[in-house]
Amino acid sequence: MRVWNIARSTKDIRADMNKQLNGDEPGLVGYWKFDSQQDDKIFDSSPNKNHGTLIGDAKLEQYTRPIFESTRNDNLAKSKTYYERSLELEPASYQNYDGLAKIYLQSNDKANAETLYLQALEAPLSQSDYESAIQAISKLYADEGQEQELLAILEKFKHKMARSADFQDQLANQYKKTGNTEKADETYEKWLKIRQKEVNSRNYASSYRAFAEELLEKEIFPEIALMNAKLAVHDYTGTSYSYTTILGQACIANGKVDDALRHFKQALGFVTSNYGYNWLWNRVTDTIEKVENKEDYVQSLDELVQIIPSTNWANRANAYRLIAQYLSKNDTTENTENYIMTKSGFVPESRWITLGPFKSIDSIGTEYAYILEETTQIDPTAKYYGRDGLISWEKTEYQLLDGHYNFVPENDDWSAAYVWTIVSSPKEQDIVLRFDSDDQGFIWLNGKNVYSHYRTSGVMIDRYKIPVTLMQGENTILIKICNSSMSWDFYLRLTDEDGNPIQGLTYKTTDELLNAQPPEQTNHVNQHLGLAEYYHKQNMPEQALEEMRLTGIIHEYSWHTLGPFDNKNNIGYNTAYIQEDTMQIDYDAEYEGLNGKVKWVLHSDDVFDGFVDFGRNNNSSTAYAWVVVNSPDERDAQFRFGCDDTGKIWLNGKEILTKPEIGWAVFDKYLTQGKLNQGKNTILVKIGNAELSWGFFLRITDTNGKPFSDLNLMDLPDK
Repeated sequence: MRVWNIARSTKDIRADMNKQLNGDEPGLVGYWKFDSQQDDKIFDSSPNKNHGTLIGDAKLEQYTRPIFESTRNDNLAKSKTYYERSLELEPASYQNYDGLAKIYLQSNDKANAETLYLQALEAPLSQSDYESAIQAISKLYADEGQEQELLAILEKFKHKMARSADFQDQLANQYKKTGNTEKADETYEKWLKIRQKEVNSRNYASSYRAFAEELLEKEIFPEIALMNAKLAVHDYTGTSYSYTTILGQACIANGKVDDALRHFKQALGFVTSNYGYNWLWNRVTDTIEKVENKEDYVQSLDELVQIIPSTNWANRANAYRLIAQYLSKNDTTENTENYIMTKSGFVPESRWITLGPFKSIDSIGTEYAYILEETTQIDPTAKYYGRDGLISWEKTEYQLLDGHYNFVPENDDWSAAYVWTIVSSPKEQDIVLRFDSDDQGFIWLNGKNVYSHYRTSGVMIDRYKIPVTLMQGENTILIKICNSSMSWDFYLRLTDEDGNPIQGLTYKTTDELLNAQPPEQTNHVNQHLGLAEYYHKQNMPEQALEEMRLTGIIHEYSWHTLGPFDNKNNIGYNTAYIQEDTMQIDYDAEYEGLNGKVKWVLHSDDVFDGFVDFGRNNNSSTAYAWVVVNSPDERDAQFRFGCDDTGKIWLNGKEILTKPEIGWAVFDKYLTQGKLNQGKNTILVKIGNAELSWGFFLRITDTNGKPFSDLNLMDLPDK
């Protein structure tokens, strides 16, 4: 056992203990030991890397407190005893009151925790300790309806906290919450004197600026805020957009609009970064509500945008967008739409219709077409099976009209959705689509995929610039956004090559889009497949089978499966665990599988979606699937295949398709030709899994991709 002498104070030791007790250092397991035989502080480390012992403080005698043990209640009890003894020895240590109170809180004993904090306020502690105790008590009374109880406690100790700005601020806020505006104003006056004295004693430009900002956020003492903002600008020796912006805000708070615009203009001249423009314009547009003549002020801000260099159109667009946010809340929809289109080129949210959400586990939506995507005519009457049930095209729920389209709900993990609009151009013209999305985004213009990105991160205005040509007359725009986690949204601007908005464009209304005549034929595999899953879940088997028949997929309940077998390092791809060129299998035979003996079994699944699912997270595994299809005649056929991960297909004992790549199972990604015999046809599929999802889709169609209506699945013995 090795021993080190460490010159550490009891306060330092307890600070470490508190961090561990609060879970800040969950990896530490050990004992703090206070030995009456030792006067110095010693850390005693045993050979066990997870344990150690602190020895010290002779007054605490032989006492050992576990930091963590397997029994949490025992740990808390010993820790409680330690702090109780510590308080007896050091009643002037706030750490002891706080530590013991937190032990009580972990045991859901709020009353005793409060008593300890109140005792701390009566003990001879420092002003900062009293402030910490007040903050702790405030958290205990944070629930709605407890305002008066907290106010009574604060008033009891206000004589002791007369010089604390934080306390006066909290007390004033509490008076305000309880409706006592007179006392709130009196207390804010006390707070102001303390804070201004603190700021003056520092005599830093940054302190004056921060205090002015604090007053503006509280919306109190506007003339004092202006004075401090002026002092900050006067004393600051450099050039900073933040100082002059806050001075402009203070001018607005005091009704000095012309002065504010002058300072905002000066601030714009100092900005050199995108962050700076965004920060400034958020501050500037927040001031709209604080001026009397809002219409003239908005017009002035509109002119102020022109100061942003024309080469920086993304920041200009964002400035217009922030002004549009105000218009969206305070003006007509028509005026706001016109403003956002003509000033910035954004497509207003009110001119999109949306379809979704669809499930997009593991971002499969980036490869999966839930609808016919290369189309110039959607079917607004069609029903689709989305992630949560039947869905159809509808108006968007998000109506802020600021050019920033947010899907609702915002935090919808592993989801995908579409938006659709039609824009009319007075002439054929080359334009630029300026686009970005969170997460993956795809754009189709007039039925043609013109852009795709697979990035998963936050959205930014004008990140991607896509040159396209608008036809004279109507042009369709379809966008698909796939979300991995958290928020999902996008920006889209239609501009010239320099970033200026295209003038003269018009958009169909959502009513016009939703009432459009549906196309003659809307047969799409994934639509039928979704409806098959829906009907299956609704216990409507005949309807489910009919929808599945229209896809041409050999569905999951048709197959016998065998496995799993080993696929480490993709060994299963070229390893024949059974005779793979066979036209007959032995349902009674046993094989040595990955986890023991395996036999052919009729495949089962909780879902009826056409995907032969071997299970998720069965990593490094291989399995087979077998089916017999009866054809009324000999015919040429296409086999349309998608698998996750590697795959092979044998038709009537002959290998017809190989897919060695690892990736998602996507409909029709791999095509091969084959000939069906009259009568019985055997199909053997082998799928190797690397990780995560594991399975395949298989469709049989004619050479044009149309499903056969007269193929039958032969009855197989259920072994």
